[in-house]
Amino acid sequence: MDYTNYNHVFEAVRIDETNLFYASKKLKNNYNIVLEAVKNNGDALELVPKKFLHNYNIILEAVKNNDYNLKFAWKKLLNNKLFLIDCYKINNDTIYYNNFIKEFHDMENKEKFI
Repeated sequence: MDYTNYNHVFEAVRIDETNLFYASKKLKNNYNIVLEAVKNNGDALELVPKKFLHNYNIILEAVKNNDYNLKFAWKKLLNNKLFLIDCYKINNDTIYYNNFIKEFHDMENKEKFI
């Protein structure tokens, strides 16, 4: 398997999102590759570069698989009402999980100042 070849990696992450781990740095940073991996399994967010954790479409695809993937979203997305409405349309439980995440972020920020 050639993990530097776009087509090979694209097909590999379509079959198994964990193949993203083996992809070249360049391909790990490719939007389409990351999106395909997340479509396959939202848990692929654990493998993607941080720059994708603020991407509306990437996180939304991950939430389609599992609302718990919302935990990977940057706080800015969690404060975006349109994003949260889209998440809620996909999974009604998302709103409850989002409230938990916001409380966690608030606690985390308070601890930094103690």
